[in-house]
Amino acid sequence: MASASWIPRHLWNRPAPDPDQSINRALDEAIALVTTIVERPRSSPADDDREEIQGALRLCEFCIKRADGRPPEEARLMPQERVERAAWVGCLLPALRAERERLFPSSSGPRAAAPAVSGPLTNIRVFLSYAMPTNVQLARPLKHVLESAGAYVWFDQTERPDNDELAEGLHGIIADASVFLLCASNELFENAGYALQELAWVVDLIADGSWHGRICVASLDDVVLPRVVEAVPFVSLAGVATRDWAGLVVPLVSGAIGLPPSRLASATIPPPIDHYPELDLETLRLRRRHAVAWWAVSQLESAPLDTVRAAISRVGWDGRLVGYNEWPADPSVRDVRVRLGALATLSIITTGEMPGMDQDMAADIMFLAERRLPLLDEPPVAGWGDLERRYAVRHHLGAVTRFEEALRPGFAPPLVARFGDAMCDGWRRALRQRRLECVDMLLDLRRRGRIPWSRERGVGWDRACAKLWEFLGAGTAQWIPTPPHWVQLAIAGSRSDLSAVFADVAWRASATGATAARVFTGPEATRKVTFVVAASAGASTPSTLCAGTQWVIFLDATLRDGRAELVVRWREDAAAGAAMSSANGRDPLAL
Repeated sequence: MASASWIPRHLWNRPAPDPDQSINRALDEAIALVTTIVERPRSSPADDDREEIQGALRLCEFCIKRADGRPPEEARLMPQERVERAAWVGCLLPALRAERERLFPSSSGPRAAAPAVSGPLTNIRVFLSYAMPTNVQLARPLKHVLESAGAYVWFDQTERPDNDELAEGLHGIIADASVFLLCASNELFENAGYALQELAWVVDLIADGSWHGRICVASLDDVVLPRVVEAVPFVSLAGVATRDWAGLVVPLVSGAIGLPPSRLASATIPPPIDHYPELDLETLRLRRRHAVAWWAVSQLESAPLDTVRAAISRVGWDGRLVGYNEWPADPSVRDVRVRLGALATLSIITTGEMPGMDQDMAADIMFLAERRLPLLDEPPVAGWGDLERRYAVRHHLGAVTRFEEALRPGFAPPLVARFGDAMCDGWRRALRQRRLECVDMLLDLRRRGRIPWSRERGVGWDRACAKLWEFLGAGTAQWIPTPPHWVQLAIAGSRSDLSAVFADVAWRASATGATAARVFTGPEATRKVTFVVAASAGASTPSTLCAGTQWVIFLDATLRDGRAELVVRWREDAAAGAAMSSANGRDPLAL
C-alpha cells in the first residue's frame, strides 16, 4: 500500500507517497519525528522549532488520512506562543498515538489506568463526551483537570471500548458514570456523530429512569444546546488559560444536576417508510445533474463564489432560495439547491459584495435567518431518507452558524449599512432559533434510532452516482475480460442514465435489504439496447426481466461492507435459452 515516510524539510508542505513502506510504519515514523523535534534540546532561547513541528504534524495528518483515519487536530491551529504550544503538543501527541492505535491495534494489551489521586472529585466517575475536532483543545485538557482533582474519567482514547461494546452502544458505560460531561462545540452538532449519540443515550436513560447521574456542559464556543439540556450547569472556557480551568471545572462537575425523568417534547420528524417506490427517469436525471454539481463543490477544500455560481448555472437554476416552494418536489434536488444557495449568500455576506444587492438577494438572507429549514419537514423518498436529512441539517446548521458569526458587532458593516442595526439585531436573534431547530432535530434523529450507531453506513445516492460515473469513464480497462464493442458503445452512450439508475437501485437495496432492479432503454444509435440494472446483498438479477429481448445489457451490483462488486452481462440473441456472456469489474466501488 502506498504511504508516506520522512522526506526533506523543504517538501513537508507536500508529503510524498512512498510505495516501499507500509502506512502503519510511515505513521509510526511521523509520530516519532514530532516527538524527537519537541523533546530535543534547543541551542538558544530564541531557537524556534514551530515550522519543523508543523511540517512533521502535516506528515502525520497525511498518513492518518491515507489510512482512512481522522487527524485529532490540524497543524495550522498550533499556538504561536511557546508555552501554550508546549501544552497543545503535549495533548496532541497522545491523541495521535491513540488514533494510530485505533487504526492499527497492537498486541500490547489494555493500557494501565491513570494513578488514583485524592482531591475534591474523589469517587466521582465522569464520562467525557466530545467531538474529535476538540480532542486537543478541550477534551484532553479537561481530562487532565478532572483526574488531577481525583475523578475517574472514562475517555474513549484511553479506555478503548471493544467491538462488543461498540456493537451494543455505550449505554452501560454511561450508566456506570456518576457525571456525564459534554464538551459542547459547534463541531459536535455540525458533525452530529457519535458524541451526539452519547448525549441521546444519556437523555433517554434519564427519561426511562435507568440512570440517576448528573449532566454538565463545558464549551469553548458560542454553542447552541438542544432544549433538552439547555438548563443544565454550563461553563464557558473561552479566553480562560488552561491552567485556570480547574477553578471553573471542579465546581461545575461537583455541582452538576440530573434532568427530570420525563421525556421532553421531541422534534417533529416525518415518519420512516419501509417501501420506496421507483422515481421516474426524468426525476433521476434532474437529481443526477444536481448531485454532480454538488459533488464537484463538496470535494474542494473551499468553494469560492465563482465556483458555487458555476454549479448553480450547471443545474439550470437561478440560484434564489426564495423560490423553494416552486422548485421540483424531489427533496434531494431541494437539498442541493439550499446548500448551494446558502454558500452563495454567505460568500456575498462575508466578502461584503453588498452594493449591487437586489431584492431577491435580500429575500435569500431572510430565508436563512427567518425561515425554519423546510428540509426538516420533507417526506422521505427513494434516495433521500434519514441519513440524507441528517446531512442536510448538518450543512444548514453550519451555514446559519457562520451567518450569525458574520453578524457580530463590528463584523458586518455592509449588512448594517444596507439594512440597519435593528434588522441585523433581529436576524441575529432569529438565527439562534434556526440553530436550535437544527440541533433539536439532529439529537432527536439519534434519540429515535433513525441514525444507526454502528460504523457501517448505507449507500449514499450522490456518492454511488459519482463513483459509477467515474468507473464507466475509465473505459474498457475496468472490465475483465473486455466486453464486445457494441456493449462498450451502449454503456458509453448511456453513462449518465446508468449512473442515476445505479444510484437509485443501490440506495433502495441498501435501505430495504431487498433486491432492487430497474429496466430502461438506452438512446438508439446503431441498435436499441435494453438495460437491466440491479443491486442486492447477494442475490442475482431476476431472470424473468427482459426474457426474450434482443440486445440486453445487465449491470449487477452485489453490496458488501459499503462496497459494490460489479458484473456486466450481455445477450445479443432473443431466442429462449440464448447464452449470455459476462465481465467482472476490476475493483469494487466504495459507496
